[in-house]
Amino acid sequence: PLGNALVIYDSPAWRRLVTVPPMYRDAVGAIQFSYDGRLLGVGTIKGKIIVLVAEDGSRVASFPAFAGSSPRRGVEALSFSPDGRWLAVGGAPGIASGYVADTVRIFDVHSGALVTSCQDDNARIRKLAWVAGGRIAFTNGQFLQIWNPNAPAVPGPRFRVDSMSLAATADGRRLAVGNGTTVDVYAFD
Repeated sequence: PLGNALVIYDSPAWRRLVTVPPMYRDAVGAIQFSYDGRLLGVGTIKGKIIVLVAEDGSRVASFPAFAGSSPRRGVEALSFSPDGRWLAVGGAPGIASGYVADTVRIFDVHSGALVTSCQDDNARIRKLAWVAGGRIAFTNGQFLQIWNPNAPAVPGPRFRVDSMSLAATADGRRLAVGNGTTVDVYAFD
């Protein structure tokens, strides 16, 4: 049995490429490959980020997603920037003042340094994706919001959309939003 080890397979043959032994006493909350497939981001339910080399499982960086994370709240969504320099992390840092204060945080992939963040007081951030212009689309399941990390103080547009799944093209010009039986595709210029 592999326990909480991370196993990476090579498809289409489903040949096991690498098994990363358990590095933490924690469960995986989100996992995402970089666009070029070289890196793998792992976010845990206790709020830890681990960046690995996908080919051999070696560790690039390891850092907390949220300072003072509650063990009940952690990473629920990850997305590498198209150039692989940054990792966007979505989730909840914990209970603050009686409500859940959720954030999208952007980290430097190699150093783990926090680049910038955006707080959303409405609900848990469940999915996120980079779109054209270096912006990030994220959803809490009821709203889709677009945020520009280069202008963090300016809130982006928010749309009332039932959205439990997001997928963006590699160039970030198309965003698919899915929930239930529908999928809507949006264009970004």
